Amino acid sequence: TRRLERTSETFTRLLAFSEEQNFLPIEKIVEKITALPARLLGLTSRGLVAEGAVADLVCFRGSEIKCTITRGAITMKGGVFEGRYAGEAIRFRRTAF
Repeated sequence: TRRLERTSETFTRLLAFSEEQNFLPIEKIVEKITALPARLLGLTSRGLVAEGAVADLVCFRGSEIKCTITRGAITMKGGVFEGRYAGEAIRFRRTAF
């Protein structure tokens, strides 16, 4: 449906817009869609590539996603889903702010 398409394209649209309009450096956009939300949710092992972190990686050129690697498994290659669901649900525990 259009609603799913709109939500699943959010980040690629932001990347394309930024590239076209010179909106923000790519590093800042990637931080805003990965590290910042993880930090706000208290997910200390997510949102960055570092030793001991759970890294889900997306390789892209411009706004086109080339491949995704989830928990060490290639889940999309050449823009085609590989049939692997390697991710896991994140259980969020509400904490006092």
